[in-house]
Amino acid sequence: MFDQLKLHNFTAFADAEFAFEGGINAYAGVNGSGKTHILKLLYALQKHQVLAIDSSNREPFDVTLMSVFKPDSLGRLVRRQRGRLDCDVEARWKSTSLAFHLATNSKQVELRPTWKVTYAPIFIPAKDILGHSVNFVDAYDTVTGSGGRWLDFDVTYRDLFTHANPDVPKGPTPDSQKVLLDLLRKQMSGTVTKSKSGRYYLKDAAGQIEFPLVAEGWRKLGLLWCLIRNGSLTQGSVLYWDEPEANLNPSMFPVIAEILATLAATGIQLHIASHSYAFLKELEFESRQKRIGIRLFALDRTKTDGVKVKPVSKFVELEPNPILDEYDRLYRRTVREAFPGA
Repeated sequence: MFDQLKLHNFTAFADAEFAFEGGINAYAGVNGSGKTHILKLLYALQKHQVLAIDSSNREPFDVTLMSVFKPDSLGRLVRRQRGRLDCDVEARWKSTSLAFHLATNSKQVELRPTWKVTYAPIFIPAKDILGHSVNFVDAYDTVTGSGGRWLDFDVTYRDLFTHANPDVPKGPTPDSQKVLLDLLRKQMSGTVTKSKSGRYYLKDAAGQIEFPLVAEGWRKLGLLWCLIRNGSLTQGSVLYWDEPEANLNPSMFPVIAEILATLAATGIQLHIASHSYAFLKELEFESRQKRIGIRLFALDRTKTDGVKVKPVSKFVELEPNPILDEYDRLYRRTVREAFPGA
């Protein structure tokens, strides 16, 4: 798992430093404050080290970065400002350092050093993908005559299909994960299957329902069910989830928070980007109940100095906190309408 990350002129960050918890790490900030960029950067670093295990799958780190972020060029990952800037990134994984240097005119980038990480990272994007599974991988892997891809998705979507197979258990399911599978099954009123064509189905007592007809919130639960069942989320794994609350009814927040906290308790590091007060509070409640370390990062986008990072251990300590600011604005407007002229 990652212990630390230092950024200099990477995307929206001028100078920033993150010290991570082994359990839950959550990121809050306005749109454009770099939440998803942090998740994708850590994902790219981990993925490249996993690929280094198998020489047949090894790819240059610049290829990994380009496929995860999808910029027009590597130099677009350097913070935008007049003049030429250099970018430096350093991360620590269990006391081992990783670093790379990037300039606005860079064509290649080398990640130093190269070592081996056993567990592949899991990235869940904000947009659902399992409802569009038929032929997705084949279409993504097809290269056009100009060298591009038919599908202009970043590689995290394609990678997710690699890990979201409900029919390939990788070994006995630990008791703690059996509890989670039962919880998910009860919430969905069924389990998940996959046809030979690649389409996912929710299987319940009445039969099978194809995923495009299943509510998106249930599809998220189904994705978690697959990842837990087949062993992709197990001790030593890292899960990156961009906006778990998207398209979920708030009544489901406690369930997702309980599942994530339980995963963290089994030795899985979590990195969560969220815009939801209710979801982050549920995550905070569950982490305290299960005595799991949690760290929240307030990402403050400034006009001149890039995004500033302020780590705290409680949601109420987040500053700035655009989520609470909006709740406060709505409350004050409600009071004004209820008591006009007061």
